[in-house]
Parts: sequence; C-alpha cells; structure tokens
Amino acid sequence: MIEQALQTEPGRLSQSSLWERQQDFFLREGAGIWTRNLVPRYITTNPFIARAYAEVVAAYLEDCGEAEGSREAPAYIVELGAGSGEFAFHFLRHFTRLHSESPGGSGFRYVMTDISQSTIGYWRTHKQLRPFVEAGILDFAEFNACRDRELRLLVSGHILDPAVSGGPQVFIANYVFDSLPQDAFEVRDGKLYECLPEADADALLPVAGDRARHNEPIVLTYHERQCSPNFYGRDDWDRILCSYGASVRDGAFLFPVGAMQCVETLGELSRGQFMLLVADKGFHNVEAFAGQRRPSLIRHGGCFSLDVNFHALGEQARHQGARVLHRSHDASHLKILAFVYGRDLAGCTEKAFERHVAGFGPDDFYNMMSDATRNARNMSLEAITSLLRLSHFDPVILVNCYERLVEILPAAHESTQRYFYEAMRAVEEHWFHLDPEQNPDFYLGTLAGAMGMDQEAVAYYRRAQAVCDSAGAEHNLGLSYLMLGDLKTAQRCFARAYELDEHLKEANLLSEKLEAWPHAGAVSGPGVEIGETRVSQLENGLVVLEHLDHPDIVLKPLLPCHAEAFYQQATPEILGLTRLPAFQSVEEVRQWIRALTSDARNYSFAITHRVHGVAGVISLLRVGDKAGRFFCWVSGSFMGRGYATASTCRLLRFALDQLSLDELFTSVLPHNERSARLLLRFGFHRVQMPGEELHYYRNGIEHLSDESATRHMLRLLGGNAKNIVVKHMRLEEA
Repeated sequence: MIEQALQTEPGRLSQSSLWERQQDFFLREGAGIWTRNLVPRYITTNPFIARAYAEVVAAYLEDCGEAEGSREAPAYIVELGAGSGEFAFHFLRHFTRLHSESPGGSGFRYVMTDISQSTIGYWRTHKQLRPFVEAGILDFAEFNACRDRELRLLVSGHILDPAVSGGPQVFIANYVFDSLPQDAFEVRDGKLYECLPEADADALLPVAGDRARHNEPIVLTYHERQCSPNFYGRDDWDRILCSYGASVRDGAFLFPVGAMQCVETLGELSRGQFMLLVADKGFHNVEAFAGQRRPSLIRHGGCFSLDVNFHALGEQARHQGARVLHRSHDASHLKILAFVYGRDLAGCTEKAFERHVAGFGPDDFYNMMSDATRNARNMSLEAITSLLRLSHFDPVILVNCYERLVEILPAAHESTQRYFYEAMRAVEEHWFHLDPEQNPDFYLGTLAGAMGMDQEAVAYYRRAQAVCDSAGAEHNLGLSYLMLGDLKTAQRCFARAYELDEHLKEANLLSEKLEAWPHAGAVSGPGVEIGETRVSQLENGLVVLEHLDHPDIVLKPLLPCHAEAFYQQATPEILGLTRLPAFQSVEEVRQWIRALTSDARNYSFAITHRVHGVAGVISLLRVGDKAGRFFCWVSGSFMGRGYATASTCRLLRFALDQLSLDELFTSVLPHNERSARLLLRFGFHRVQMPGEELHYYRNGIEHLSDESATRHMLRLLGGNAKNIVVKHMRLEEA
C-alpha cells in the first residue's frame, strides 16, 4: 500500500488526469495487456460466465421476438472493451448452438469493441475467432462509449447509429465501468461532502513502473467541501446524489459519472430499447456505504480500478422506466446486473437471469472453484472431472489441478481415466490461445502420457514443439515413443533434448540406455568378440560363456505391449518366487512395465520364444556406477528347457560388456532351490545378510571375503530405496 502527497490543487476525481493516463495505458499496451497478464480477467472471461450470459441474451431475444413478431433485421450483441477476446469466444461457442436451436430465430451479429486499434488488430488475426468472422456473425469496431455516437463495423462496413432501425440490441460491459471516471463523496452527520483528491496522475501511475505493481491499493489523500443541492446541474443525477445525504449513515461512496454517461450513449444508439449486462466489483445496496472509508485506487500495472456504485445506476435506470435484475444478496467478488430499457419482458429474460445468474451464478462458481483448486492436492480424479464438467470445461481449472492430475492419473482405473479424457478433450476445445508461455498442448500431452495414451501424447507434443521448441517437450516426446516401442525415434528425441538443455541429465541417461538396451539379445554384442568379453573375469565365467546360446529364445526390451502376455504367464506361484507385486489386472502390469521402461537405470527384457512369444522376464537395475541387481523368472510351461540359464548368461554378458558393470547380485526365497543351484553354477556366492529372509547372491570382477561382501551388499542396498515412477516433465520444468 502506498500513500500520495499533495501534487496539484485538489479537483474533482472525475476530472483528474488519472483517467487520461489510464486511457493512454490501454492505447499504448494494446493486446499486450492480455497476452502478458497485466490486468485481471479470469472471473469475467471464463466459460461459466459466458454460458450464463448466452442463456440470458437468448432469453431476451426470445422475449423481443414474442413482442415484435417476425423480424428481418439481425440482433446486435455489442461487447464494450472486449479485452482478450476470451469472453467472446466462449459466448459465441454456446450462443450459436442456442440460436440454432431456437425456432424461427432471426440472425445476429456479435460486435467486439475497444478503444485500441492494436487490440482490434489482434482479434482480427486470432485463428480461433476467425471462423465466427467467416460465418458472418462476428464483427469489430473502435468505440469509446463515453464519447462516440456511432459504431462503424470494420468487417461489414455497417454503421450502427440512432438513425438506423434494426433488431434488438444487447450491450455487455464486463470490468468496464470500474475503469471509467467517478466522483468521490462522503456523508458525515447527515451532510454531504465532495472528496477532492490531491495527487495527480504522474505521482500515482509512473510510466516506468507499469509492470512492477499489481493489485496494489493506492490510498489517496483528499480535501473536502460541502456539496450544493444542484452539484451536477442535472435534476436526475442530483436527485440520486442528494438522496444519499439522507439515506447513508456516516460513510463514503463513489458516483459513477462515466458509467452513467456510457449508459446514456447506449440509449441513444438503440433509441432507448436495449438490454445491458454488467459485471464488476461494487455495491448495489445503499446500506453497504455505511462505514465505508474514502475510496482507494486498486492498481493493475499501469492502470487502476474503483468499485462501481450499481445503486446509482439502478436508481437512474428505474427513473427511466427500465427493469433492473440483480441478486437479492451481495455477491462476494462479482456483481452482475441486467438493465432492460424500453421493453416489457414476457418473462423469459427474468427466468434465465434467475436460473443462470441469481441462482448458482458466476460468483458462486468462482468461490467454489477458487477454494477447490487451492486444495487440489487433496482432490480425487472423479472430483476434478466433475469440477471440469460443472465449469463447462474451463482450461484454468485443468491448469490449477495439473500437478495433482499428473500424480493420480497413472494409478486411476481405466474407466475413470476414460471419463477424464472425455472432459480433457472438451477442455481442449474451450482453450483460448492467449498466453504464449502457456502451451496447452504441453499440458495435454503430459496428461495423456500419464494415462498411457502415448499415440495421443505424441500428437500433443508435436504440436507443442511447433509453438515452442523446448527440451522438456522433446524429452516427453521421447518417453511417448519409448512406450510405443519406437526405440530409435525415442533415442533421437532424448539426445536432442539433451542438446537443447545440458542440464537435462535424465534425457542423456535415457539416450545412453537406448543405445545399449536393444543389443542384449545377441549372443555376441556389437563390436565385441567372444575372446574380448569381461565375463571371463568372473568366477565360473567360462561356464557362463558356454551357455550364452539357445536356438529358441531372444531377449527383447520389455515394453508396455508385453503387458497382456506377462499377466497371463505370471502365475501367483511365479509372483511369489520373484517377490513381484500381486498384479490384479493387465493394466496394473502395464503401469509397472511403463515405470521400468522410463527408468534410465533399468534394463528389463522379455524372454521371448521364437514361436510361442513371451516365456518370462529378466530385469537388471543399475545400483550405483558399477553394480547391478537383477531378477529372472520363466513361466511354468517353459521351465526346464534352459531358457533361464541362457537368459541369465546373456544378461551377465550385457551387464559387463555393454554397461561396463563390475558386479551383479540378486536375491531368492529360501525354498527356491532351482534358482539357487543355477546361481552357484555361474560362480555366484551367497552373501550373509543379517535379519534378511531372502538369500542374496553376488558375482563380480573383484572377489570379496564373506565379511567384506556383507558390508558391501549393505551399502548397495542402502542406496536403492528410490521408487520408480513414469516421469513426464511438467511444463514449469521444461
């Protein structure tokens, strides 16, 4: 909070140079205000509020149709200060469907307006708005509602002015009135005083700091003078102002001079027949002014906002015979009112407003969404999916729950994942591309990858790379190709990710893994002659070399595509012998294999019969730089044929010659005598491990005494407690 000292002679707030400085800011920054998030916008641009407005506008046009009968002239829906374009995008998506379903509905035109040519140029080139322009339902206009008396449409060339008769007109003003000129007043002991601010624009909004401060209160210092009964020299405005002297207990309030002038302009354009939908912060009950302090500015970068006195706007509207619709109680963050001028409503508008705004409306949704996403770390996938559906598939909710989704999606049931994926696809359709640093396809690719939807993830990451070529997206693309079994492409992606960012060590490790992993199935590794192998340095290494070959089997990298065969072959007996999880479904096996596959330290293989397919699995996990822990199992129908023998020998050869490891160890259950005999045959020695129910066996280039082997094994096991999870990089890591 900052306070301002005297800079110039005090004057009316509405006549301060602040307003000129504010307009200069919007003209200077243009669309950058929205693309760089300089001004708050979410609460008035999300799909929920846009849908609510669309329902109310459709109902109003239905009332107009019943009052007028058939008409040829289109309705005009004009958004004042249309900002980022998000609201228009969401509104049109829903309203076009409502309008197409309306029997006998006439045409309509939606007009986005702003004072900045730069912002309008941004809209005209936005690819997600272009289809509405091409359909003839979206147009644009440069328009200052406090000054201009006509709207000249830039696409069609049509002019909206009082002399042109036309169809119904609707005006939308979201977060507009809070930035128009206002005057400040205070009631004390039943007397009305004008509050005259001392500071000027240069003191309050220095250009150099436009982006430095956000949502910062600026406390103004005021002089005061007692008001005369004809302060404005207008009977209608002075009547409202003077009434506050009698009705307001001691407190301060603002008088919305700019907003009231704006409404008058809209009345002239529409010849007094229109509906105005307004959303802003402020008050619509006079009781709220009691005890209020003199107003402060809320700064947003190089501009500011003030609360809106909706009570004054409502009194003026009622005096002119308009109908004012609002909630019976104050909303927490956003007041939404509808002003209907010059028409007797048939009832549809009021019912729609009551259902979509006054009932569970945009302010209620914002309260619930904010609280829910602040506590996203505790939400279930079902709850997040339901919130997305309630929000009409709001991308901001997906972003706010992103970390939680990455965490819980891999373990979710397939049907729950599918239900979420349907919601995610709907979010994708509602994602208005505005912030260049918020790459939607990266988010969606990560979530698709977390669900094992690798083909879809590849498509998302490819599009993400087209927007921003990042090491994170390239790394995740490699993971997706890896899960699909395209090891060569995956290896290139990981290598390129490391080239883009040398801090991405995991990508380099995965690239190195994929250079070696596919070669374990060969009897002779690439470029290594039998006589050159380090296996011969192991105890009983020559025995190992004698059993490398087997005509029936090959070792293939274990991939998610092997999950079904794994599940069928891994009987409870096998799982018990290997201490693997008690898998209850193919999907659980697939998730387990995905975790192994994505771990740069793990080299797992499907022991594959050349005719009958998967016969078992052998897996090696690097522990430290020079050691590896492995396990092996072969299905009961393939036991006794030498498959485990040949697979173990090939794994030893791969570990020593391809990975340059110096030792391997494993563990077996005490009653698994078949495996114990095999290990002893290949020179493994049992290592005594106090308090362990498993029997540990080790073989290595360096031969250790029993006591040294025990200490060494304890050190190795102590450094191997890390859980393995599939790790798609998050956006902030990319």
